[in-house]
Amino acid sequence: DLCWVRDYFKNDESRDPSLTELKVIDTYWSDHCRHTTFATQLDDIKINPGKYSAAIEKTLQDYLAVRHEVYGDRKDKIMCLMDMACIGTKVLKKRGYVNDLDESEEINACSINAQLEIDGKKEPWLIQFKNETHNHPTEIEPFGGAATCLGGAIRDPLSGRAYVYQAMRVTGAGDPTTSFEDTMEGKLPQSKITVGAAQGYSSYGNQIGLATGQVVELYDEGYVAKRFCEKTGFKVRKTNAIFYDEQRPYMIADADRLITGISAGLECKTVSPYSADKWADGNIPIHYQIQCFHYMSVFQMKEWYIAALIFGKDFIIHKLVWDDVLIENLRQIEKDFWQNYVMKKQIPVPDGSETSEKLILEAYENACTGNIIPLLGFSARLKRRAELVRLIQKMNTEKKQIEQELKLYLGEAESAEGDGYRVSWKNVTSNHMDNERLKQEQPEIYRKYLKLTSSRRLTIRTIR
Repeated sequence: DLCWVRDYFKNDESRDPSLTELKVIDTYWSDHCRHTTFATQLDDIKINPGKYSAAIEKTLQDYLAVRHEVYGDRKDKIMCLMDMACIGTKVLKKRGYVNDLDESEEINACSINAQLEIDGKKEPWLIQFKNETHNHPTEIEPFGGAATCLGGAIRDPLSGRAYVYQAMRVTGAGDPTTSFEDTMEGKLPQSKITVGAAQGYSSYGNQIGLATGQVVELYDEGYVAKRFCEKTGFKVRKTNAIFYDEQRPYMIADADRLITGISAGLECKTVSPYSADKWADGNIPIHYQIQCFHYMSVFQMKEWYIAALIFGKDFIIHKLVWDDVLIENLRQIEKDFWQNYVMKKQIPVPDGSETSEKLILEAYENACTGNIIPLLGFSARLKRRAELVRLIQKMNTEKKQIEQELKLYLGEAESAEGDGYRVSWKNVTSNHMDNERLKQEQPEIYRKYLKLTSSRRLTIRTIR
């Protein structure tokens, strides 16, 4: 499409397109408005060999047969995804089964004619059904994408003079509990997409006053489980419950799937390409291994499979088997944690993680003013901290020196590539609030939006 636009303005117009022209083309040719992908002509369809290739081939042949029944030898009807989506209704209409279908140039929705009784009288009415998909816009800007999805579903029936009285939301997405570290670079975290989309849909619907009768959200765990069944021949089932070890009630488990017919379970994972190296050469991240052995202990099962879908392409399966020593050690660790920390409400020994930091801040949110205690037993640790501070400063200086050398090398160039690296030094413009000026010139507005926050700050100084 871009090449066609370029050639048109170069050869026919002999000029550059204006920004307005580019914006119009961008809007009209986007999938958002024109369904470019759905309308793309399919000249040659090939089906890859696999478990379902025979069924897909039969479906394709059925489609081709129905196309001939509907269109005959017409050459103007191209084969495309949009045609595949609509061919069912078209053949039913041709066979005389859809006599109540309403057709009009102004209506962009499925509309049927119906005789409804209003105040004791029969009146002709149109009942409309409208589907709307906003996958790409919602992934880029969750709130706005989902809001305009519902907006389109409302707008199109309104253009046909229909009253929209109920909506349904069915969402398929990645697992919203996926950690930020496993998020693909340049992509919003799945939790941000899921929550933002729900808020955007609700916001638009609430402002219109539209009731949503059903909301369903589907995530990738089932897809991974299905791929596992296809590859292994096993059948799996959901547990739909939280399980616990009767002898060790503090050990609980919410397994993804149990495998029918054998003493085994399945853990499903979706992995971004930036975490794929942790799965290379047959490796399994250690925390996932511990999770599976924990499940084995709770369910008393001798095997646990873990299936990982990497970036939606590579699919790997590993099997972990019962290990007496490892599971006994895991049980002891969990018992110790439960008895000595959870039951006694004691904070575990800090390990430098964000989890430890959050736990300590929640436990000791406020300091007692004037409460001073002696500092004992920290001399060696504080000396080590001072050494680390000096080392970090030295390393930061070295890092800064390398960056300055790169800037000097780039000069006025914006970027450089080579030796397996791409370096850029671009102009960046940003807006910042001038708080001091606002405080001086608009003190009332400044005070109105001033937000008071409270936190605890750790400071360490040497006493001379």
